[in-house]
Amino acid sequence: MSAVTDIEALVTANFAAVAGITNALDHEPQRLPKMPVVTLLCVRYDPVDAETGIGQDVTYQWLVRLYVPLNDWRTSQQSLKELVPLLLNAVRDDPTLGDYVDFLTLRDSGSEPEFNTDGGYVTKRLTLTASLCER
Repeated sequence: MSAVTDIEALVTANFAAVAGITNALDHEPQRLPKMPVVTLLCVRYDPVDAETGIGQDVTYQWLVRLYVPLNDWRTSQQSLKELVPLLLNAVRDDPTLGDYVDFLTLRDSGSEPEFNTDGGYVTKRLTLTASLCER
């Protein structure tokens, strides 16, 4: 396995353990499974030669989407308000993924939730960044 897939596996396992999350996926699916679901989409791979020693400092970044069902607009928005902090804490509680990465951060992108009435969901975007030195 590669570092990116290892990181995704560790992060999705942490997200799947969050109370209230039904599914955590390492990709964007064609069809959403049972919600609430968290998905990862790798959007950045940035290796830079390390300043000290042999290797590269690598930054990976993912677009993280939290999907909740849009059964009732108020309830859906409340679900986002409850689940986003739990996801943020899941990363803060394990910022090195058991010493696999140098540092992991999850940030709210500040974007407003997107309501998809055709798909029956509301989604919120977050940004996950992992930094590590690969040899």
